[in-house]
Amino acid sequence: MAADPNTDDPDEDGCRMDIDPDQLESTTLQLLASQLKFQKNHFFIPKEQPLELLDLRIIFSLLRQSTQAPPTEVGVEETLVYEAFERAFERMFYVLQDPEGFDAKAYDENGDGFVAWAEFYRVYKRRKITVTLSFYERLYLTFDNPDSSILSQIVSVIVLATIIVSSLCFIGSTVPECHRNRRDCHALEWVERCCLTIFVVEYCVRVCTVWAVRTEVHDRAKLQELVVGNDPIHLPSPFLRLIRFVRAPANLVDLAAILPGVIGLTVKADGGAFVVLRLVRLTRIFRAFKSPALVGAVAVISRTMQKSTKALYVLAFNLCLGIVIFGSLMYMAEGGEDLKTFNLGGRWNDDTKVYERKVGRQWTGSYWNPVWEESPFQSIPHAFWWAMVTATTVGYGDDYPTTTLGYIVGTATMVFSMVILALPVGVMGGTFSQEWEKYELEKKEKAEIVEREMAFITRAIKKLDPKKIAPLILVEVWHSHPGLRTPSDQRPPAATFLGKATFAIKVPPNQSVTEEFNLSLEDNPSIVKRRVAGRVRVKYEWDPGLEPLKRSGTNSKLSLPAFNSEGVAEDFNIQGKLRVTLVSAEKLINLDCNGAYVNPYCTVLCFPSYSRSKGGPQYNIWRTPVVRNKLNPQWNARHIFTFNWVPVRKTQAGASPGRESTASSDSLVKASQLDQVLRLLYDVAGELKQQRGSLKHVREDVRTVAGRVDQLTMVHNASAAAVHMS
Repeated sequence: MAADPNTDDPDEDGCRMDIDPDQLESTTLQLLASQLKFQKNHFFIPKEQPLELLDLRIIFSLLRQSTQAPPTEVGVEETLVYEAFERAFERMFYVLQDPEGFDAKAYDENGDGFVAWAEFYRVYKRRKITVTLSFYERLYLTFDNPDSSILSQIVSVIVLATIIVSSLCFIGSTVPECHRNRRDCHALEWVERCCLTIFVVEYCVRVCTVWAVRTEVHDRAKLQELVVGNDPIHLPSPFLRLIRFVRAPANLVDLAAILPGVIGLTVKADGGAFVVLRLVRLTRIFRAFKSPALVGAVAVISRTMQKSTKALYVLAFNLCLGIVIFGSLMYMAEGGEDLKTFNLGGRWNDDTKVYERKVGRQWTGSYWNPVWEESPFQSIPHAFWWAMVTATTVGYGDDYPTTTLGYIVGTATMVFSMVILALPVGVMGGTFSQEWEKYELEKKEKAEIVEREMAFITRAIKKLDPKKIAPLILVEVWHSHPGLRTPSDQRPPAATFLGKATFAIKVPPNQSVTEEFNLSLEDNPSIVKRRVAGRVRVKYEWDPGLEPLKRSGTNSKLSLPAFNSEGVAEDFNIQGKLRVTLVSAEKLINLDCNGAYVNPYCTVLCFPSYSRSKGGPQYNIWRTPVVRNKLNPQWNARHIFTFNWVPVRKTQAGASPGRESTASSDSLVKASQLDQVLRLLYDVAGELKQQRGSLKHVREDVRTVAGRVDQLTMVHNASAAAVHMS
């Protein structure tokens, strides 16, 4: 029965909801994708890093492109030729230096010469492809890659802060007080030495460990290129890795930033040499461009300069031409040689041996007497500075014309600069805009490719390995708006979304589990692009459904085997009761514009059962009651989900559909009967250990087991007779 989340439900424990198949598919994909985030954000870089399934899917797509595989229709499985599959994994395990090698025949079960994504996923599961990192690689990545771990992020922030502090100290050391009294700036020198020590340690650590770093493994793009390619693989030697590191432009900047400081501490440099060393130290500012936040801007500027080389050539040519022409004209107008002959407004002073120009006039009582001053344009090279400043529209005003002819030349120079020089600049500006749009488009396309591949991966996992979705729980917080109505088979309106939280439960087959989470709410751009805030407190209790015999107030404990680290039983048999309690939430965002508060409620989505006939995992959505006008609601609402994930046995080849269904049912009955008998036997064993030989209780347990076995035998015989008759 679907519920209307806009009304208070009379059931204090909430009610069930339904959503349409499209929304369910999207939600399931997001839930599975969130599972990939659980293993990230290690404080230290782990010694073994599993190869992400997304990388394997991208390799699969690239192989299809390289082999020119035809596109498949919707709903048809994509395939790849066997030779490409074998070559790709052989090259991958060679690059990863896996000693086991790779046997492709073990994964082509039908032997038809084609492999699908299922075979890729089977390799991923069986081989557990991982990248084993040495100590030196982990140390290098901690200082070089901020995204590798939490510690590497801390190191990156410390280095960036050191760059800022060091630059500020260099700027502060140039104030006059530091030159008048060195004691006033002693603290700046101490801070500068500390910053230099950090730079030296960081650079030395990377230099001493780079020889062991396999860039072809850590760079996912290079790894994909090597795996998909056909060229011979040549792995660089440790010495070659060191040489490449030292010659890299970014590392040369790092060396230039620390080398002058080290030289200044060991060698006393005075005068010009000291000034040069201090100026070279400024190159450490360029290290800030290595920040991930500035990578995009630096890339766009670099592309713009590369695409605008012709415009730069035209700009340089026009600038040089204008400087020569108008610099010469200004020299002739304001200074000049043999100006007495041409009478262009200047003159040569034999006494001072300089050119003079007329800067004004002075009334002598009967006539105006011209006023002469030394001309700044003593030669054509002297006039080049004025021409460059004017042509670039800077106009410092240190040199300017004072004669009529000089005004004419200056006007022509300004018009030339605006008309001629502005054209290449406009071309470069247009190229920058195009490259920026192209860069943003590339980012969008990459994000779409990743999203599409992730959707494929999660959809395939749901089909190939459905038990991964069993322990996942999705909690979403919504606002019950009185003016918005929700259809019975859809999620609440996007405008009422307050946040989501995802967590994984433990479902062992032999013991109860109780855990409580205080989860931060996350946004969901697929619903609405909005920042969310707040936390939600959730508690769950898992009961595997076993009822051990109680004797003397003690419970016997089973030791049934094996469930994996996620809490999912390896035998794909998950049965029990899950009680989920939505305790409370705090600091939710307020969507009400009228001064009131929101009316929050939660929805809980999980997959408590599996049905092969109905297409796999079956969902269940439960909604809590609505709490009116609260940003810190207290629900304390609970609901019980019944989990029933039973393994489906494969039938023999050639069986008819009817017999396949009957055989599957018979297998399930046998498995269920066997489980019940085993549980009783384990209970008896536990009680024998607890009672230490009490004959009375032993007789009772034996009678219980014997009666139960007789009952199950009758059921088994009846089911076998029914199968035989069918």
